[in-house]
Amino acid sequence: MATAVLSSPLSYFPSKKQAESFWEAISQNVPEIVRVPLGFPKKLISPLAWKAQAIQARLEEYVVELSQEDVDDIESALASFKDMLLDTSALSTETFPLNMNLSRRLKAVSSECYSGVGFSIVRGLDPSKYSSVDNVIIYAGIASHIAPERGFVDRKRESVISHLLNVSSAVTPAYTLEKVAFHSDNSEIMGLYLASNHPGVLETLAGPWVLDTFKDYAKYPPLCVPFLHRAGSDKIVFRFSRYPLTGFQGLKRNTSLPSLTEAQIKAMDAVQFLATANSVEIPMTKGNILFVNDQAILHARGAFNDKDSTQRHLLKMFLRDPERSWPVTEAALEQQQRIYGPNCADGTRAETWWTDFEQGQEAEAPTNG
Repeated sequence: MATAVLSSPLSYFPSKKQAESFWEAISQNVPEIVRVPLGFPKKLISPLAWKAQAIQARLEEYVVELSQEDVDDIESALASFKDMLLDTSALSTETFPLNMNLSRRLKAVSSECYSGVGFSIVRGLDPSKYSSVDNVIIYAGIASHIAPERGFVDRKRESVISHLLNVSSAVTPAYTLEKVAFHSDNSEIMGLYLASNHPGVLETLAGPWVLDTFKDYAKYPPLCVPFLHRAGSDKIVFRFSRYPLTGFQGLKRNTSLPSLTEAQIKAMDAVQFLATANSVEIPMTKGNILFVNDQAILHARGAFNDKDSTQRHLLKMFLRDPERSWPVTEAALEQQQRIYGPNCADGTRAETWWTDFEQGQEAEAPTNG
């Protein structure tokens, strides 16, 4: 029996040679009619459809700088919340009250994420002043003024906060020192950029893709979903990650799953190359809080030079602002319910808070880059 040999190698990171071939093909591409999936717009006019050069030059405009008065107000809200002896799940704008001016500025972060450029940074905290528990309360308290609904970050649908740091035994990108490829839970911009620069790729991205969960298939079976969705008349959702398609380092994609086609490999590589070419470098220092609309922007990460796992420690939450949230596409409805819906038999939610990292938590994360 003859077997097909793919001309495009499959790996978590495409090679330099593949990148050179991609851009060479782009430069020699003969103009053709742009093909987009049925019902998709050929062009999106939106603040989210930006060019990297313009955003990089104005990066400070998307920073909320906390004054000493703001920090004092946040610390007062922390003390007030602790005095009430409430469970961390009770964190809200009511139990973590901030002055009207600061609360209004934080609420504007939500508007920037959903309707502006898609990201914003809150800067001015010094996490070394606080305990691990207090840092979690401060982070979640601030977040409640931006997007009040919290999503589950683990496969078991229990915890609403995760810790990203170097785990020596990890075989998933987010928990290593290695660079992480461009990815997103839900994203928009790349699809429309591809429509102008690489015709045909959109149709592949809008088709079915089989994603490995790298878990017991009896509990977490492979997913068959499109990456590209239309959500309303003016919004395109792009759910994309290379990891469930390629694996990472020693963790390989299950050979029993359908092999990726040549067109799929070229499409996912095009996403990486075009995202890299139009990326904005956001400087992150200790105490910064970055809020990103995962339905609007792809994000990646460079490699770290940590000498040990304690030098990099990020806290991650999945947040949602129901006042500004986008329509949920049919293909994403089940995932949306798993993240933001109830997890108890009586229709309520019970949240677990990982205030410190414990070995094994990294294995519970459904998305790892």
